[in-house]
Amino acid sequence: MGVRSFGVVGVMALLVTVGLVAAASAQPPGWAVNPPDYQYNGSVTAAVFMDGTQAGAEGDLLAAFVGEECRGIAEAWEDDPWGRYPFLLMVYGNAPTGDLLTFQYYDASEDVVLLVQETRDFVPNMTECGIVDPCEFNILMPNSLPWVPIDPHPADGAEGVQASTELCWAGGDPDAGDQVTYH
Repeated sequence: MGVRSFGVVGVMALLVTVGLVAAASAQPPGWAVNPPDYQYNGSVTAAVFMDGTQAGAEGDLLAAFVGEECRGIAEAWEDDPWGRYPFLLMVYGNAPTGDLLTFQYYDASEDVVLLVQETRDFVPNMTECGIVDPCEFNILMPNSLPWVPIDPHPADGAEGVQASTELCWAGGDPDAGDQVTYH
């Protein structure tokens, strides 16, 4: 059996193929909305931020919900003259007042749905923000688990330790500002 050389073109073709397969494996959520089912509509133009940095890329989605019911979906707009990825979202409803819109963001590169912190009250013919000054929506970042304690003192399994010995170890939490208490 011989060794096969692919060369630069062969390696590039392989990388492109692997990239296409990886991109094709991401499955956007099954969100759907049927506009004729609703009497009213309105618009929300939003920019999504994650840890203070604007998010949004090809394939990303922003959806509006009332409870569990999807009321609007928008893809990131790629042709924004300012080089951003805003979402031009049309939202729908049947009640003139009382519907609270919540939002979810689909990050296609990570194939994950994230919750948005901000909400809006649905009002027929609403126009929330605009392309020049979009609403700023912030992702609710999931809380990370605390780090597993390490370097216990006395050492794990130590014998002959006095009952009054102070126990200590290293640990903490990756989320800034979170206090960790071990029991």
